[in-house]
Amino acid sequence: MIILVATEKGGVGKSTISTNLAVALRLAGKDIILVDIDPQGSATRWQRLRQEHEQEPRIPVVAMTGRIGADLLALDEKYEFVLVDAGGRDSIEIRDAALVADLWVIPAVASAFDSLAMDTALTICMGVERQTGNPPRAYTLINKVPTLPTIQDANELDTMLREDEDYAHYMPPLNSRLSERLDFQRSPRKGAGVLEYAPTGKAADEMRALCAELFEDMVVVP
Repeated sequence: MIILVATEKGGVGKSTISTNLAVALRLAGKDIILVDIDPQGSATRWQRLRQEHEQEPRIPVVAMTGRIGADLLALDEKYEFVLVDAGGRDSIEIRDAALVADLWVIPAVASAFDSLAMDTALTICMGVERQTGNPPRAYTLINKVPTLPTIQDANELDTMLREDEDYAHYMPPLNSRLSERLDFQRSPRKGAGVLEYAPTGKAADEMRALCAELFEDMVVVP
């Protein structure tokens, strides 16, 4: 299963989501590989920190550039899950990955909502449908949600995505959300996911809920 985590907007937590999904799937006993197509190499740096801190289980990371569709399909033959972590700009790598992905997670932060970035993702979704005959299985994940209940930006973004005909059809919002929590900020420094760093914390619970929504009974995260 090829999972793409991508959007044109920078700073929305793509690598945090990718690496935490990778950890969740490995802890669930799945055979996975993380593909880094971000020019900044965020996932690669995370793996280096993971090795330095002797985190187990090991998670392989490989960097790719250019026309990567065939290479992703080849990895899909070898691994149960292929996670693709993208950079914060439109690229041939993202467009190639979108064509072969079984699932596309599109992070969005309400406080930094960028309609241009969302429109680019929507355009890519429509392009996939034109080329393959089917729309991609894509969902918007609202990320970095403030923990203060008085801030309603995330709810407003959720409503907008559900009420807009194109967004609702091609990239509807997930019910799961990830909050702006310290565990998400601190765990990458040790090359860890929140399920390892603070397994009883609220961030870990949010990752379990996200995995349950994305994978249903296919993945049971401890």
